[in-house]
Amino acid sequence: MPSRGTPWTFYCGGCDYWASTLEPVSALVEQGAFPNDGETGDGNPIGYLDDVRVANFDRIVAEIGRASRTRPLRLLEVGCGPGLFLERARRAGIEAQGIEVYEEIARPGIARGLPIRIGMFPDCVADHERFDAIAFNDVFEHLPNPGAVLDVCRRILAPDGLVVLNLPNSHGLFFKVARRALGCGVLGPWDRMWQKGFFTPHLHYFSAGSLERLCRRHGFAPAIAPLHLRSTSLRGLWRRIRVSDAFGIPAAATYYGGAVACHFLSGMFESDCILTIMRKTAPPA
Repeated sequence: MPSRGTPWTFYCGGCDYWASTLEPVSALVEQGAFPNDGETGDGNPIGYLDDVRVANFDRIVAEIGRASRTRPLRLLEVGCGPGLFLERARRAGIEAQGIEVYEEIARPGIARGLPIRIGMFPDCVADHERFDAIAFNDVFEHLPNPGAVLDVCRRILAPDGLVVLNLPNSHGLFFKVARRALGCGVLGPWDRMWQKGFFTPHLHYFSAGSLERLCRRHGFAPAIAPLHLRSTSLRGLWRRIRVSDAFGIPAAATYYGGAVACHFLSGMFESDCILTIMRKTAPPA
């Protein structure tokens, strides 16, 4: 793929797929220096998104219930964090459990009694285990080899099992604005969209079309039409921007103003967050 935008981002026009060569800031991971949730103090680095995420998670849970052909439904969430999605799923009667690689992030959910395993996916899944749905909420875009992840999902999913992918949209307004800003020599929004300098940078940006093509190549077909989810909320927006030290106060204030404008304009464009639910089909050719 040719380099596009910056030396570390690449784009395939035929696939409509973006990739980066960013790596986690290893010092942050080794030190466990996760950005803290200043409001709750629970160590959740994305706690400021909870109001948006609760609304989205409830919608995702409802869509999983409609798409699944299995009752009771056994669900595994990969990268479950402190367990917010697990709680919403379990309230709906789903037998949900999670995997989280960072114990510090998972600890609040474990303390609330949620079934969260600490480790890597799929290493901490037993050979005999099977699930009816595997969910990735803002996780799939961080994984180095998404095709290999889908192959693992096929192996441990029951017949007609579902892969649930909730992730950023490369056709969304914020991504488009960041690209235009980059073309004008303003790097900050582009760096922030890719989470450059974070302990979990983005490695991929998909559109609904490119994501469907990837899933079909690995033996999945759409169970529902792609859905647009909420991606913005004015509540907690300042903390969301300032969670990284990449912006000083003046730059952060400028970005905040632009984000507020985009929030009010977002209803006129594709959402920056898409939900795709794919069903396991016959083995891929």
